[in-house]
This record gives sequence, structure tokens and C-alpha cells, in this order.
Amino acid sequence: MNQITGQAAAFSAIAATIFLGLTWVLFLSPAPALPANRPAFPRNLAIAIAALLSLAVLQSYTGGFWDASLHVKTGQVPAGADFLWPPHVLLYSGFLIMLALGSIGLGVLGIRMLRAGVRDPRQWVRAVPQLGLAAVASIYVLASIPGDALWHAIFGVDLTAWSPPHLLIATMMFVIFFATINLLATAYPAEKRGAGSQFWMVALLGLLGAMIYLTAVIEWEFPGGTNPVVAARPGWLYPTLAGAAMMIGPMLARRIVPWRWAATLTSAVAYLFRLYIVAWLSLTGNLLPFLPVVSFLGAIAIDLVDGAQYLNPWVRRLAIAVAYTAGHSILALPFAAQHPYLSLLAPDSIWAVVSMAAIAFLIAWAADAIGPVLARNGHAAKTTPAVVEARLT
Repeated sequence: MNQITGQAAAFSAIAATIFLGLTWVLFLSPAPALPANRPAFPRNLAIAIAALLSLAVLQSYTGGFWDASLHVKTGQVPAGADFLWPPHVLLYSGFLIMLALGSIGLGVLGIRMLRAGVRDPRQWVRAVPQLGLAAVASIYVLASIPGDALWHAIFGVDLTAWSPPHLLIATMMFVIFFATINLLATAYPAEKRGAGSQFWMVALLGLLGAMIYLTAVIEWEFPGGTNPVVAARPGWLYPTLAGAAMMIGPMLARRIVPWRWAATLTSAVAYLFRLYIVAWLSLTGNLLPFLPVVSFLGAIAIDLVDGAQYLNPWVRRLAIAVAYTAGHSILALPFAAQHPYLSLLAPDSIWAVVSMAAIAFLIAWAADAIGPVLARNGHAAKTTPAVVEARLT
């Protein structure tokens, strides 16, 4: 291991240690129980923070796509003093905004807690954990900047979206997504959610799918060829990962939003976000990606199959997996076969279908577990108890 590689690994390890340490101290370490008469967090402030967090994650999505486009257009992967080029500034400033929002919310709550005699900061964080999660995840991303810059310096144009710092940054983004959805669900109890708040959740889940898609497969979708690392990947990975990325948001929507066509609408919103980013890149003179893999039929299949009655939840999950795989593959496999950078042979198609079905089954199972927690006793909270509800006024 050369010196710069060791430095990159060290910085990434330090950032991960900061995140794990804060997570332990704030959320998992032994602490006094929350008092029953603790002060409430202002509901209007929770809604405002959720709205601003939503805009901040959209900003980071824009920055991530712009970064990928500019890498391909210029052939540059900036490092060192040039690391903070405009896309990185847009991306990382989004996380700085998220950190500020989480900190402001915790500050307001902390003042109320202190006045009530609750002096342990861990109790403040655990009273409204969504704020703590947003702040801690943002701290990790900002702490990872030196390590990310060194990874850019090491690999240059061969750096991929699947590099350790990029994957960890994406993971923190997903944590913030879930915290935002959960904060919104807390501010709007299930019995008080109108069409506006329900569509807000659909929009967040659609953006979540678009962000996962960006992380998973964007390296296949810009003209100019792929780097050798990406070109060496099996051909079936592209349609499979694209389908998995675009299933997560619609499947969670089925567990959170009580609308008959929640999955279909969420899928449509995800593609609208992709249309938004293409329009933004076009208007700003950047390089445009190819058309994405379309999994819309798979989302329709989720709504159709999941709406039926099942005696066994595992049978329902299997039916969803098979239906989604069929709907996704009808369009995805012919599309992937025409991709200029892929050579999709018959065995690749078989692997794509089999692996997609297996992953879809796991996503259906995970959505059953995660959805009720995110929904805060909302739609589909049938088998998994919701987390302890934060008190909002």
C-alpha cells in the first residue's frame, strides 16, 4: 500500500469512526429514560425542517448528477486544491445545510429540555431522533471530504461511484431520507394526513429511488464509454441493479401511503426527477445521460399483486417479486441488449431475471419491516410495531 492510499484509507476510517462513535453515544449508550412530561417539539418547526431537508436532498441529488456529468464531459476527476469544484460544492453544501437544520432543531429542543430540567443531551436527541440522525449523517459526510479527495487523487478518471467513500456518502444520504420521511410522518399522524402530506411522502420516496438509481448504475449511462473497471462488470448487473433501485421507493410507498396506485405514482415521480435532472443538465450545457432503464410496468405490477388478499405474507412477497421481475424485465432486457457499452448474452438475461427475482423478494420483505416504522403507525403497520413516537405539538 503506497502512502497516498494509506492516507485515503485512514481518512475514511476516521470519518467512519466519528459516525459510529456519535451513533453509539447519542442513540445506543445507556442513558436515563425520557421523562413522560418532557417538553414537546414544535410541530410547525418539524414540518419546516422536513421541508428544508427535502430541498437539501434534492440539491445533493442535483450535485451528484452534475458531478458525474462533468467528470465524463471534461475527463477530469479533481483532487487536492481543485477538489471543491462547483458540483462538489453543491453536493457538500447540501449536507452542510442538513447539518445546520438538524442542529437548529436540536438546539430548540435542548433549550426546552433544559428549562424542564432534562440536562442529558442524549435524551434530547432520543426525544426526536430524526434530527440527530440528520445531523450525525451530515457530520460523517463532511468529515469524509479529505478521504474522498484522496480517493479521487489515487484513481483519477478510473474512480467509480462504487468507491468506498462514495458508497458511504450515499448510505448517509439514505439515512437522511429515512429521517426526513419519519419526521414528516411524526408531524402528520396517520389519522391527520391529507392528500398534500401523502404526496409529499410519495415525492420523497420517488426522489429516494432516483438517488439509489444514480448510485447504482449511472456509470453505464453517459456517452463516451465506460472506464475499464465498469466495463469488466457482468452485463446482467446493469438491468438488475436498475430494477432493484427503482423498486425500493414504490415498494415502501405501498407500506406508507394508503393509495391504491401508490407504487405506480412513486415510480412516475422518480422518472419525473430524472426528467428534471436531464432538463437541468441540458439548460446548463452539461453532458446528458442516456435514457434510464424503465421499470414502470414493474411498479404497476406491485400495485396489482399487492392489492390482492393473501393468507401468508411470504406468498405475497413471492408474488410481488415474480410480478415485479416480469414487469421490469419486459422492457429492461431489450433495452439493455441495445446498450452501446454492454454485450448482453443469453446467460446474462437468465442471470438478470433470476437475480432480480431474488432481490425483489428481499426488497418486499424489507419494505414490510421498514415501512411501518417510517410511517409511524400509518398505513400497513400490521406486523411490525412502530418506533416510540416523538411528542410534537
